[in-house]
Amino acid sequence: MAIVYDKLMALDIPPREQSYDAKDCILYAIGIGFGHDPMNEDELPFVYEKNLKVLPTMGTVLGHPGFWARNRDTGIDWVKVVNGEQGITLHRPIAGAGTVIGRQRIVEVIDKGAGKGALIFIGATASRRGNVRTAAFAPAKAAQRSLAESMARYLWPAGVHVAIVILDGVVDLARTRKAMPDKPDSFFVKPDEVAETVFQLTQQKRSVWSFEVEARPFGETW
Repeated sequence: MAIVYDKLMALDIPPREQSYDAKDCILYAIGIGFGHDPMNEDELPFVYEKNLKVLPTMGTVLGHPGFWARNRDTGIDWVKVVNGEQGITLHRPIAGAGTVIGRQRIVEVIDKGAGKGALIFIGATASRRGNVRTAAFAPAKAAQRSLAESMARYLWPAGVHVAIVILDGVVDLARTRKAMPDKPDSFFVKPDEVAETVFQLTQQKRSVWSFEVEARPFGETW
């Protein structure tokens, strides 16, 4: 069934009420890699009940209506749906516990044409191996790589380029600079240059698509 634009734009998606508590906030933080380094005091407030802080991105999963594209008469081919982008605007910090009501509506439908698109995952060396201090982080990154490979095998024949960039290095952020003040600029992975690498992947010709690309500073030991 083809998508009917007017019908999809008028789709009524029921609201979803959800209650959450400190445990949910902590599990969310652990699930995206916080707390894997017990010596990192900057991450402790997100994974410990005392003076708990909630990651702003948790707002993107609270009050989620579920996978409505599969259960409703939308005309969407749900097996080919991927989450390309999402964002959130916060008017105040998210509380450590509460009840929210999520309301979802479709505001725009863009037809990019058949057989187009790219989905690039950002992995880490933990995507391939565990280590002494990565017991919480490595399984999640390994699962991410397996998911990326499964999606690539399914979506490549449909013309969608799925790939993963394995970052081997320390990303240049304010907190990593603070933690490593003696390291030179060349030690860090520049976020803008990672974005450039990802963009280059999206521009590859179909006859030479890459699934996995390793990216590391030239001086990194490997």
